[in-house]
Amino acid sequence: MSTVIIIGRSRNSDVVIDEPHVSGSHAQLIIDDDGSYFINDLKSSNGTFVNGERINGLSPLRVGDFVVLGGSHFDWEKHITSSSIHLSHTKQEQYSKPLTYAMSLAAAILLLLACWGLNELSAAPSSVPSDEIAENSRTRKTGGTTSDENTKDDNQGDGSISNKQTKAPGEITYDFSCIVTQENQDAAGAGDILDDMRTDMLNSSGLTVSIQEEMDFGDQNHEELLNGATILNNEQSDKLESILNTLVRNIPEPKGFTYRIFLIESDQINAWTCGGRIYFTTAMYDFTESDNEIAGIVGHEIYHNELGHINKMLLAQKFSEQTFGPEMGGIAATIDGILRSPFGKKDEAHCDFKGADLCIRSGYQPCPIVDLWERMSRDEGEQDSLSEFMSSHPLSSQRRLCLKNHIATNYGEDCE
Repeated sequence: MSTVIIIGRSRNSDVVIDEPHVSGSHAQLIIDDDGSYFINDLKSSNGTFVNGERINGLSPLRVGDFVVLGGSHFDWEKHITSSSIHLSHTKQEQYSKPLTYAMSLAAAILLLLACWGLNELSAAPSSVPSDEIAENSRTRKTGGTTSDENTKDDNQGDGSISNKQTKAPGEITYDFSCIVTQENQDAAGAGDILDDMRTDMLNSSGLTVSIQEEMDFGDQNHEELLNGATILNNEQSDKLESILNTLVRNIPEPKGFTYRIFLIESDQINAWTCGGRIYFTTAMYDFTESDNEIAGIVGHEIYHNELGHINKMLLAQKFSEQTFGPEMGGIAATIDGILRSPFGKKDEAHCDFKGADLCIRSGYQPCPIVDLWERMSRDEGEQDSLSEFMSSHPLSSQRRLCLKNHIATNYGEDCE
């Protein structure tokens, strides 16, 4: 009897990938009793790719094959346990996976450089100010909620630092040097150069993605999520909505999103956003210990929208399809997503910083957000430098350090 593993963004999937370009039920990993493996695309919006080629329906897999769902690498081999099937690795098979990955990264770099060169020859100079380019960055995911049910003044949040004079937005500084450990500083610097090139290329392409397009994309993803997720309406969801409304009223120069928040029944600690829609799992809600913490996470998710992280992802897809055509454009966008995954840390830290700024503007305490990442780090365990570098998010311990330094530098608050 075959083993079938459902992969997708839906909470009911066997393997959950919380990325906006992954469909609710995206694909199936199938393991036959005879030791054969297959990947089956379930008519996903952004496709399933095996070694760079988009598949239609069922496709066989061999050890070392590189699988991408939408724009996310799916390490399918780790989901095949020795109890269910015995893998027989030849020397060639043992090296095929890292070789394929290295080739994919090399192809992505060449692709970006080629696009950069073509764009420099054909496109007009960018009219986007350099500071706006620096403010624009990447997308997705944090967490936060509360078990503190105290009643709040809707205009003042917790009101705990209402007597503290905060800095004007132009005076606030953002230090990203703390987002990776010392071992990965050089690699992170090289990644920033590559991502700056990519950003300049997209901004000078003449293409745009409107706020309405982003919200339409959010609507599409929401419909897919409804196929497998349970949205709750209770006192907890009311609390989330109240905190969201307080924060939204205090966004300086909002982009124009219509924000909504949803409580999703799940035992996974997670929160994410797409097109102005913000999602919290019940496990995340239970993990936090105060409204200050939930406000920090809501603020983080708000700024994934306000800083244009999802906008840039959609712009990259539009650019790839226009440059290479619909089919090759999908492959190019997928490779681009693989390449950019390790360099999303700066975006996540930027959302942490801006979310904390927004919380302070709204009257919430900033230091409990630091405490939340301290608790998160306890469950993270030790990670080697390669695992840290390849992760799309900073380590929880690094996020704690960055936020602590940001609050001390800009607001004079010691969160020790």
